Amino acid sequence: MEIAKKYKVYSNIERAFDMAWSRSHVESKYLGISAQNEKAAYDILANIIYILPYRRQLQQHILDNKLGQQSLWSHGISGDNPIIVLRIYCIYDMDMLKRLLKVHELLRFKGFTVDLVIITEEEDSYNQPLLKAVRELVSVSHIREHIDSSGGIYVIDSNIISPDIKTLLFASARVVLNSNTPSITEQLESAKYENKIPYTSFVKQEYKQTEIPLGEVEFFNGIGGFANDEYKISMHDNIKTPLPWCNVVADSNIGFVITESGGGYSWYHNSRENKFTPWSNDTVIDPSYELIYIRDNKSGNIWTAFSGQYIVRHGIGYTVFEKIYGDIYTGLTMFVAEGDNNKINMLEIKNDSVNEKSFTLTYYLNPVLGVMENVTKQFVVSDYNNNCISLTNSYNTDYEGQVVYVLSSEQISSYTCDKREFFGNSRVLQTPNGLLRERFSNTTGAGYDGCVAISCIVNLAPAEKKTIVFSLGMTKKVYTAQQAYSLFEEVKNNWKGRLGSIKVNTPDTAMNLMLNTWLLYQTLSCRIFARTAFYQCGGAYGFRDQLQDSLALLYHMPEITKQQILKCAARQFVEGDVQHWWHEVKNGFKGIRTNFSDDLLWLAYAVAEYTNTTGDREIMDNLVPYIESEQLCDGEDEKYCPATVSNEVGTIKEHCEKAIERASKYGEHGLPLMGSGDWNDGMNKVGSGGKGESVWLGWFLFDILNKFGYPSNFLKENLNNAWDGAWYHRAYDDNGNPVGSNKNAECKIDAIAQAWAIISKGGEQQKTKQAMDSVMKYLVNKEEGLIKLITPPFDEGDTDPGYIKGYVPGVRENGGQYTHAAAWVILAFAELGAGDTAAELYSLINPINHSRTPIESAKYKTEPYAVPADVYTAQNHIGRGGWTWYTGAAGWLYRVGVEWILGIKKNGETLIVDPCIPRGWKGFSFKYKYKSTTYNISIKNPNELCKTQKPERIRLVDDGKIYNIEITME
Repeated sequence: MEIAKKYKVYSNIERAFDMAWSRSHVESKYLGISAQNEKAAYDILANIIYILPYRRQLQQHILDNKLGQQSLWSHGISGDNPIIVLRIYCIYDMDMLKRLLKVHELLRFKGFTVDLVIITEEEDSYNQPLLKAVRELVSVSHIREHIDSSGGIYVIDSNIISPDIKTLLFASARVVLNSNTPSITEQLESAKYENKIPYTSFVKQEYKQTEIPLGEVEFFNGIGGFANDEYKISMHDNIKTPLPWCNVVADSNIGFVITESGGGYSWYHNSRENKFTPWSNDTVIDPSYELIYIRDNKSGNIWTAFSGQYIVRHGIGYTVFEKIYGDIYTGLTMFVAEGDNNKINMLEIKNDSVNEKSFTLTYYLNPVLGVMENVTKQFVVSDYNNNCISLTNSYNTDYEGQVVYVLSSEQISSYTCDKREFFGNSRVLQTPNGLLRERFSNTTGAGYDGCVAISCIVNLAPAEKKTIVFSLGMTKKVYTAQQAYSLFEEVKNNWKGRLGSIKVNTPDTAMNLMLNTWLLYQTLSCRIFARTAFYQCGGAYGFRDQLQDSLALLYHMPEITKQQILKCAARQFVEGDVQHWWHEVKNGFKGIRTNFSDDLLWLAYAVAEYTNTTGDREIMDNLVPYIESEQLCDGEDEKYCPATVSNEVGTIKEHCEKAIERASKYGEHGLPLMGSGDWNDGMNKVGSGGKGESVWLGWFLFDILNKFGYPSNFLKENLNNAWDGAWYHRAYDDNGNPVGSNKNAECKIDAIAQAWAIISKGGEQQKTKQAMDSVMKYLVNKEEGLIKLITPPFDEGDTDPGYIKGYVPGVRENGGQYTHAAAWVILAFAELGAGDTAAELYSLINPINHSRTPIESAKYKTEPYAVPADVYTAQNHIGRGGWTWYTGAAGWLYRVGVEWILGIKKNGETLIVDPCIPRGWKGFSFKYKYKSTTYNISIKNPNELCKTQKPERIRLVDDGKIYNIEITME
């Protein structure tokens, strides 16, 4: 802010430019750089930073290239840095090389890391005089210590590389220079860009915005509220959400993130490795990279669905934007066509005026076709054929041969894939220069700063409405309006089916909303399908993460849990450890091997939960291969390395046994070794020396040993010895010192070591009660609605537990509420039979209850309908939500609410009802769909109990009938 204030004064800006010029002059003099070479350096730099018209000179190389970044590696070139190529033909052309070496020196001095590749183009000869001369000159240059290294120089003989590699180098380079043309600047000059399409004349007419009523909603906070399985937001010029409030819409292959202001991005197959459009977690600007513009062809008014005043409806599997501008209604519905691998943008436009209207609709997007736009944009090739734009990127070999299609249900009247044509020089997103002209130039190809903009003309009579469908995806399929509406209904019905097996009705309305819709939707759409959100773009499968998430689906889609178990078992090494996370791309897998101590045990935990719930014990006999890779060296905590499928296979039972055996390594206190982290990744230094022990992991392992019938009394005894006087220790470091002790200045108490003493049923009764009393006293903040993970946070003390200490005190794991752990705390109270406390804490951390008023919403900031991974307790930020959506807390909160508070559990073909509710509840009811049968179950609580003495057991049958059952708590 101080910098912004300083440069608000124009004289300070002038002074900054003057000082920069003076410094540049001094630097050039120091380096001995001539004015000509300095200009050449900046001309090259401009082409490194931007895609300028010069790049079209390389168009044929880009079109011809069929190789990706990995093909550069055999020549020592990473492809991560910008590349400058010089083709040198003759020993008498060395002056050009000398000049380029000076240019490279200046760029290095300025802090730009650039790889300079020299290709000698002499005919093959025994003496190779040109190659020798080049190497000799380079060996005495400033860069002699950076030969064949990143940011240095690479000398390549053209006679020893294939034509395909040469094409790849030319396509990858930002600049390709020839030694037989003396001027670098002249080589970079291109015909000046000029848009020759004439501007359109408009008759100006002011359009006024009309507010669309939000309608009746629950928990209205001044911005939005809940209605009909949607969260509705009213957007105005002066009323905005405190932070982006988004929806994550996905099926198992394709999806998108969409915010209330039109930000977000789209992808196919892997949300990190194969983006359609750029991902940004910029909470201030929240840029849009995919828009539909509406232009009134008479007045010239231009608007989008998310500008000015409008309504947003985030639904289950879709988002809708509604707007009235002038007498024109627009409704934009976004969803994915399941099975077609296409994103659908369905725009309804209605003319409510008394005059005929003509509109130009333009669908614009900024393509990536890979991981990051700044890497891929120079390789994206566009083409037009039969009312369709196609996009390819041969450089992304993880998705070799992939073609992305952009289509319209209406005839495309004009198009461009040149961002300069679309925006002009201003790059103003609201009113692109190209939309002020008669049409686009129908430009496609390679070498452009690429975009896609397709336009169609729609004429509407008074009171007429029309639906236009724009699609983005993997199928060259044109959708009519009727087909799109049918698909939309199908998508909504599919989601109702996925989430509809259990519907609850309790006295807590906020709890009902989260359990019936949002928690499970967040888990399935975001965590399982998308594996991304606004604040984190992962794309990978986490071994422990999606296993836990999938357990929330056991009552709805148990096949997903089974698939996840089989998927994760296939990422277990023959030694028993597992990949911490991995990416699945079209041509294989790539992931990380670590010393985390808990990952592998979640396989056994998930298998036990799955078999107990479903009764499917045949899964234990499924054969799944192991994988192999380089093992970690001594002192090595993690390694990103390729893994191959082993010839060794094992049943799921054997995979679990191998995981348990691997994890059953104990330290000085008879507790399992912590390795480079357990559940808390941030405590990665507590046991990195190989001696540290984890108390939490001990409870977790004890639970699994019991589930699989292994001896466990020895571990139970050792765990109960880890008692600090009022709670359990969290861990012991490599020196044997306790973590989570009253003797510590920081992290005196940790929540999960207390909670799992109860969840595992291993803690001694008197100790566990006292431990949870300590949790309530030190970790629960009722006033702010928080359950801290640890307290006090790590700050300036001598203890270095790992990267957790890098977080500001009170943020994320370092003393904030880590919601995943908070769910376990609530679960533990339910296990103790403390229904009043469990329900109170459940309500306490429910995001709805942090956003009931404008004041609460302004403080909490994040979405009321999505669980946050963390909530801050830091000074001046207490109660602020952290990153939302992409957190395993959603699945655990669903399970805690359904299975432990409402007590709805399934054991094979038996439904068990064993609630732990507040005394003040007179009862609750729920509907459970089991195959073709529906059970309507009502629980009465006339005696104001928290817990029944005996659970109710209901034998499940598949007979297509409806059963109405009443249970009285006694």
